[in-house]
Amino acid sequence: MKQILLYKQIDFWAQVAAALVPVIISIITGEMNDLFITYLTVGAVQLASVILNRLYLPKFIRAKTRIILEITTAIIAAIFLLCLVIQFFDAAIVIAVAMLFVGGTMAVWYFVDTCTELQFIKEVLRRKAMDTLKQQLGTENTKP
Repeated sequence: MKQILLYKQIDFWAQVAAALVPVIISIITGEMNDLFITYLTVGAVQLASVILNRLYLPKFIRAKTRIILEITTAIIAAIFLLCLVIQFFDAAIVIAVAMLFVGGTMAVWYFVDTCTELQFIKEVLRRKAMDTLKQQLGTENTKP
């Protein structure tokens, strides 16, 4: 469980860094047009995280809304890729523009799911530690 906690902490901080680092760089350089990079980095980190969480995160830890987000992400990605493959570029552009608005909502949604899962893991570890402590105290009290 501690490895899962470490993974979720890395997941959390990767999302924070993906959002903050490009913003800080844009402020330092004065190139506000580079803020678009923030959108792309957050999207890329969260897409990689969706895949990794789907493969490695145990079901009992997953936030209840994660599956809806995964399905939504898969559908949007599939439609976008299909439009590119069949060279229906107008539709691909419409989807890409729509994602400029929908993507922010999905990013916040994903971040909330990550925070929920992180809190759940910490609570499970806290309970395990309390159970272990109770067992240790119980065995010490039974010694003559």
